[in-house]
Amino acid sequence: MFFNQMKRWRVERKEHQDERTLLDSRVMLMRLIVFVAFLALIAQLWRMQIVEGSQYQQRAEANRLRVITILPGRGVIYDREGRLLVSNEPAFTVAAVVADLPEDAQRQVIRKLEGLLKVPAPDLERSIQERRDSGQIFTPVALKTGLDRETAFVLEEHHWELPGITVLTESRRVYITEGDLAHILGYVGRISPEEYAALRNRGYDLNDKVGKMGVEFSYEEKLRGKPGREQVEVDVTGRKRRALVSVPPTPGSDLVLSIDLDLQKEMVRLLQQGRDRHGPKEWGDPGHGVPASIRQQRV
Repeated sequence: MFFNQMKRWRVERKEHQDERTLLDSRVMLMRLIVFVAFLALIAQLWRMQIVEGSQYQQRAEANRLRVITILPGRGVIYDREGRLLVSNEPAFTVAAVVADLPEDAQRQVIRKLEGLLKVPAPDLERSIQERRDSGQIFTPVALKTGLDRETAFVLEEHHWELPGITVLTESRRVYITEGDLAHILGYVGRISPEEYAALRNRGYDLNDKVGKMGVEFSYEEKLRGKPGREQVEVDVTGRKRRALVSVPPTPGSDLVLSIDLDLQKEMVRLLQQGRDRHGPKEWGDPGHGVPASIRQQRV
């Protein structure tokens, strides 16, 4: 019986030692894991702060500081008697800065804009995605131009719900003479990708408007002026907090044409009177074979 008790005691002692050894091994393994994780954390901190510290600092500064282009006032156009033919008026444009629009919130923002702007969601998403893919994430992309004042104020009131969305005050061209001088004056429009590729080295950006035809096109360089620049500090939603450095724009030069507005209107009146009197078949070259589109251009 004594030997049986000794044997049982030795077995229990061995089992206790095995359990203690297993526990010690687990403790050592946990310590090793914690140590390795701590080393990995130190290595990551060293990489971010020492090796790539300057790069991350530049990115942070780029997110906090922005350089905004200030478009100059386009030169107005007069006739030879000093009568105004083309002027400018302020207009609102809603735009998106995709750098400040988180991708996970993009769908929600687009859904809200669709209701406010009455613009289909696919069109808004396409414009934003094209700008995101182009890499010009800090350049605003216009979502709707000619915004009325009431809608612009509503967007400003809800700006916390619309990260990356901003309301720009732009200049809209006003042609006083309506269609009397349209073939001479031409018009301006937003720059196309092809035009931007050709003009970007001359200070144009993706939001510029350029002359497309007529006088607006021929005298684009003089009418446009020189853009200004403003370095601003922005908050987490991309909204301007304060201006740091500002270089004002140089307005475009005004243009005085040799055209007499009254004479031009009288010519148009006489031409229209002749067309109405003789009919479209006799209007144009002999043989009245001139297409309607060409006849309209002649008027």
